[in-house]
Amino acid sequence: GDEITWGPGQVSLNRTHYQLQFERRFGWEAAGHISLKGYWDAGVAGLEALKGVANGDSSTLLELDQAYVDLYSDLTDFRIGRQRIAWGTADGFNPTSYFSPLTLDLTRGLEGLVQPVTAIRTSTYFNVGTLSVVIVPAFEPSEWERVLQDETGLSVTAVNVKDYENPGEIGLQFDTFYRGTSLYLSYFNGYEDQPVVWEGEANLHGAWRREQKVGLAAATAWRGFTLWGEGTYTFPGRVEGLDEQRAGQIWGPTKPYPTAVLGVDYLFPRGIRAELQYIYNGRGSLLKIFNESDVPAGQYLMGLASIPLTDDQTLELLALDSLRDDSRVLVPTYRYQLTPTTQASLSLILVDGDPASEVGQKHLSDLDQLTLAVTVRF
Repeated sequence: GDEITWGPGQVSLNRTHYQLQFERRFGWEAAGHISLKGYWDAGVAGLEALKGVANGDSSTLLELDQAYVDLYSDLTDFRIGRQRIAWGTADGFNPTSYFSPLTLDLTRGLEGLVQPVTAIRTSTYFNVGTLSVVIVPAFEPSEWERVLQDETGLSVTAVNVKDYENPGEIGLQFDTFYRGTSLYLSYFNGYEDQPVVWEGEANLHGAWRREQKVGLAAATAWRGFTLWGEGTYTFPGRVEGLDEQRAGQIWGPTKPYPTAVLGVDYLFPRGIRAELQYIYNGRGSLLKIFNESDVPAGQYLMGLASIPLTDDQTLELLALDSLRDDSRVLVPTYRYQLTPTTQASLSLILVDGDPASEVGQKHLSDLDQLTLAVTVRF
């Protein structure tokens, strides 16, 4: 018949991602950047779209990624427009990267997790360091309603950020170099990456909550090792209209909490690189989409090993281990440089843990997959 069905072991996602970038300088005082991105899903979702079935996500053939202008002066530089803002010293998980909204699209790796925002960024240079200021006129919330409905089977009544008196965000960072160590002090006043949620009689209610964060990041080198640390202390705001009795029933923290990362890497002979990071997430599980109120902190070890087999071939292993229940995710990857501009890679995501463990949850175990990718840059 015309109905499309699939089961475990079948290819349900087959995406081809592409991106176009255009850059131009205008003398010594200005520059411009425009980039477009998109993807085509040739798996089940693509077949459904061709047959008019609405079960899968439709492909985004082309959309705006970044578009900004740079203005330069003797003391201050400006970047205005839609841009990626990545702060922090850690690798992959950055508590002080306040302006990177979360995304659930894991098909593009870590690069796809850092989403652009429309902002004004200034960098003012002093003899002792640099002061960066970021202003986001209007917070752009991620679409979490569908995720909540899929997870709980309940409808979600969410409040739009535009309904609030102050939809903007601001962040400041001062960086300096002291005795061989790069130091970054930061402050953030804005919205959480995901809404707080509480249960009603027949559905879920959600609201976007403001928060304040203070952060410190550092990086240095010692006897061939690269060392870094990064941490924040978060003060979550209150939800207007939510009484004290139900404030502890929300899915989200109600008390201040810390988040931290400590890491080290070393480059061995023959180009072999090893990296290890300890992650402390005071908000709760790093892998759960929503955490209950004031749950125990999540603690993890994340390791990365990169071994060059030849000049053109590299073998990598990424591992994330949950210290709470000894469950883990393993991602081995083989990379082959076909030409100076073309690279092929084959990766496998393996989940090792009981169904009740942190990494054995349904939403994560569904990610077991084998990925073949070809990247062309020109």
